[in-house]
Amino acid sequence: MAGGTTEAFDAASPHLQPMGSNIVHVGKTGTGHAAKALNNLLSAANLSAAAENLCAAAAVGSKPENMVKIINGSTGRSQATEVKYPRHILTRKFDSGFAMDLMLKDLRIARSIFSDHSIEAPVVLAAEATAQTARGHLEAKSPDHTELVRHYERANGMLLRETESPLTAHPGPQIQRTDLHRQPHRDAGRQGPHPKPHPCSPGPGTDIDRDPRSHRNLAARGRHCCLPGRLGSMA
Repeated sequence: MAGGTTEAFDAASPHLQPMGSNIVHVGKTGTGHAAKALNNLLSAANLSAAAENLCAAAAVGSKPENMVKIINGSTGRSQATEVKYPRHILTRKFDSGFAMDLMLKDLRIARSIFSDHSIEAPVVLAAEATAQTARGHLEAKSPDHTELVRHYERANGMLLRETESPLTAHPGPQIQRTDLHRQPHRDAGRQGPHPKPHPCSPGPGTDIDRDPRSHRNLAARGRHCCLPGRLGSMA
């Protein structure tokens, strides 16, 4: 991507061609710089959106690698799901070669473009803010930008990796979602051999999303679930 006058672009083209085959004259001077920053902001948004969706998929029992395959065969795919997740994130290598601090530099430039031109952009600017927050939680001196995913893992108490069980407590042993609704009430030992059903547990043959005692319905009424695990704190 290059910005400048047509004459300047034509003069620079012989020097740009050895660097790549997809050379685009974006427009006037500065537009190439802006295009790079805006692209990297969109890339960060894609990376974050995929992390959020994979966490949600894992919460309902989908293996991350299977969800990535589904996304990549569907309309939600992006370079993040096609390359970064299979190669650098689910493998836990985090070795794309692009430093997170360099990405954040581009994101700040992109934010200034939106601000300077009064562009409403709540989605991508939220992604920029999330990336800045995530960096503050990473202890590595120069983390790879794909380690942005660690922010979501920490927040949701799970690890996105190629594994037999996609939902992993952080820290602690793996948790199977189906077990979360079969835990005895914490007072069961004091209630005798037939403790009262936990208020968050649906009855036999019920749909957990529609049962009035389910997590979602408790949350809608402002109540909290006391079952252990990720699904045990519904605000």
